[in-house]
Amino acid sequence: MMLLQAGQLGFTRMDSIWTDEIPPEMVAGATMWLDFTDPATVFPNDDLTGTSPSDGESVLSVKDKVLAGIAGAKFFSGTPLKVKLPGANGGGVARYEGVSLQMEVLSSFPTTSAFAQTLVTTTTKLVIVAVNVRATGAYTSNPWTADAVIFDAAGYFGIHLMQSSVGDGSLIATAFNYSSGTERADRPIATNQWQVITLSQQAGSLRCRVNGGAWASVSSAATSTLANNARILDGATLDADIAHIATFNTAQTDAAISAVEHWMALDVGITPWW
Repeated sequence: MMLLQAGQLGFTRMDSIWTDEIPPEMVAGATMWLDFTDPATVFPNDDLTGTSPSDGESVLSVKDKVLAGIAGAKFFSGTPLKVKLPGANGGGVARYEGVSLQMEVLSSFPTTSAFAQTLVTTTTKLVIVAVNVRATGAYTSNPWTADAVIFDAAGYFGIHLMQSSVGDGSLIATAFNYSSGTERADRPIATNQWQVITLSQQAGSLRCRVNGGAWASVSSAATSTLANNARILDGATLDADIAHIATFNTAQTDAAISAVEHWMALDVGITPWW
């Protein structure tokens, strides 16, 4: 893909060069970007209405910034997210505090749910999220049962979080896909600090990395089905803050993936690793 300079798009950016850092909606193939740091896109009501919530108030809906078939997500079940100020880099974020919660991705408000195949394809997926994880549940060989940042309702793909199999309390992020069996790529994550976690599936490979580090990679086949509702955030043992969730349905170069990772990292105040 071609990465555009800011001038080609009619506006400027003061803090970066566009070929190094790009917000998700600027990338061809972007299907959804939920930005919990932007007070203009988070709402106290479940229909994208109301004044932007203040610190400690509930977030019942969030507006998508790509608008390519997705309208946003709304509270589905459990206990609502809360705004946390200050959160990331001085701005607000959404706080998930060890309670069961799910938000349903919608193609239109108030009730039209979007299937996961609206976000990604069975063979080509890119999901990039910015999260700060404080705690999560025990290791499991069935990733679809673990705490999740994004997933489909039937458990065929997602980014899941859990403790490592070592049993020392360390945590991992798992890129998960189910074809004829479980496919997973795991990378260690730190606690109590912002991290950018990436799931990539393309060219027969499922990959996961954190903060632009080394990829964990496994062979991967087409997802058995994505005709299930897309959801974000789940798990009774998850304690985390969420800033960004972005999805893409076309193959991307590592340079393009890095550009979005860099943008998210800067937005949440991560010291650049590049």
